[in-house]
Parts: sequence; structure tokens; C-alpha cells
Amino acid sequence: MGAAASPTVWAAQSLVKFLILRRIVATSDGRDKVLKWVQYAAKVALLKEWARLFRSAPWARDRASAIATQLSLARRVIRLGHGLEGLQSLYDVLADGGVWNETPTGGEARDALGLDVDGGAPNGAAGGSDLSKRRRPRCRPLLRRVGRAAFGSYETSLDTCNTLVGIVNDVVDDYIALGKLGVVDKQRTKPWEPVSDRLWCLTILVDLRSAYRACRNAREAVVASRNELRSLGNSPFADQPSCVRDRVFLRDRLQKLRQKRFLAHVSLCKLGCDFIFNFYDVHQLEARGFGPGIQAYAGLCAATLNLIKVWSKFQ
Repeated sequence: MGAAASPTVWAAQSLVKFLILRRIVATSDGRDKVLKWVQYAAKVALLKEWARLFRSAPWARDRASAIATQLSLARRVIRLGHGLEGLQSLYDVLADGGVWNETPTGGEARDALGLDVDGGAPNGAAGGSDLSKRRRPRCRPLLRRVGRAAFGSYETSLDTCNTLVGIVNDVVDDYIALGKLGVVDKQRTKPWEPVSDRLWCLTILVDLRSAYRACRNAREAVVASRNELRSLGNSPFADQPSCVRDRVFLRDRLQKLRQKRFLAHVSLCKLGCDFIFNFYDVHQLEARGFGPGIQAYAGLCAATLNLIKVWSKFQ
């Protein structure tokens, strides 16, 4: 058995964990995930299976109910404008595809200026001197670049459509949140709640596919790196300094790939919990006799896995 950590070491480790939590809460996304965990922990505590927790303190049940209700509203406020992240992702995709290139060449430049194929006067104009007859620059070259960047392949098209659906879903969620806050008539926002659930379902299904592929790629990368390290160890030149340095490098890379594989599996499990949570709302299982425990446990599991991902990011 290892020696117990001294009080100084324990205090230092606790302080480091506290500082990591502070960094997480300092961001709006991290604060949302922490509040989500507290919210669904309170919802799980309110289930009949855990009623014994409140036998000695009945007032605590009312406090837990208030926490679950108020944190739900607080999280909606924190997530207002979340669709801007989707716009940033869409902008990055278009920028990587060269959509915002300000110096088109060749046929794109002639098409943008409305010139003939031979580079002469504008189409439909008698000569270059009559500026009033010049055609305005066309948007066709820009649309071509947008199409190539956003829909150039099947995977890119799927990701672009998923991003667009996510942006619409965030806008609908913001409208529903304004209804919860009383800024908009709540009766007007109620019909949009099923729309939000179905849009979220679409994004979850696409993300599940991407997460599965990420898990498979991470697993294959770990196997390849492990085989490379094993073959280097069996080499007759394994004791040479260059081989020793290579083994150290490969061990570090293997450790990072294992961490990446772990987080990929965490993301996949988290999306599975989100799908169960969303399935409960989309198919209205509560009206069919299913208890709220399914959704509460799914939400708590998803929140816990989300915290693991965020903690690993800030660690």
C-alpha cells in the first residue's frame, strides 16, 4: 500500500481542483454544464426512489424542487444567443474553403464583372464607354465558392446541414426562453417546444454518427501506435539513444491517443443519454404512463459525462 499523502500535498491537490473548477465556471458554457448537473441531481433526488432522503428534513424537498425549477430558467438565460457559436462554425468552414477570398481569378473575375468570354465589353453593352449599361457584378462566383466549401463532399454537406439545423434550434430555444422569462407571451411559445425537440433530435442523430466514427478512428490510432511502439522495442537497435528517444516520444503520443479515445467514448455515451432524454419528450412518454425517472437519470448521466469532458479540457 502506498503511503498516505501529507496534509500539505492534499491541500495543494484540493486547491488545484478548485482552480480548475473556477476556470470552468468562468466560462458561460462551463457554468451551464455545472448548473445542469446540479439541476438534474436535484430532479433525481425528488424521485420516489429517493423519498427517504427527506424523511428527517421535509423542508429539503421544497428546496430541491425550487433548485430544479430555478436552475432550469437560469440555464436558459445563460444559453441565450448560443446560436452564434453555430454561425462561427459555419464562417470557419466557408473561410477554410476560400469563400472570402477577395481576389477571384480567371472566369470568376470575368463572371463577377459581367464581361464577355473574350474579356471585352460587358454583356449586353455596346461599348465600354457607356457605364450606365454596365451590368452589376454577379453573385454567382460567390455562390459557387460557398457551394464548394459547404457542400463539396457528403461529410461536409452533412456537417453543414447539421450546423444550420443547430442554429435554427438555438433560435427557437431562445424564443422559448423569452417566453419563460415573460418577455414574450408564453402561449405563443408553447407550439414551438415540439419543434425544438425534433430539431434537437436531428442534430443528436447526426452527432451520434460523427461520434461513432471518431471512436473508431481513435481506437485504430491507439492500436497503430501500440504496434509501432512494440516493434520499436523488439528492434535490435533498441538500446541506442535515438531509439530510446523515439520510444519516449511514442509513449507520450500513445498516452495522448488513449486520452483522446476515452473522451471520444465519453462523447458517444453522452449523446446516447441525450437521445434517451430527447426521445422521452418527442414521443411524450410521460403521457403514456412512463415515469419522469427515465428523463431525470438520462439528464444526470449526460450532465456528468459533460463535466468529465469539460474537466479534461481545463485540466
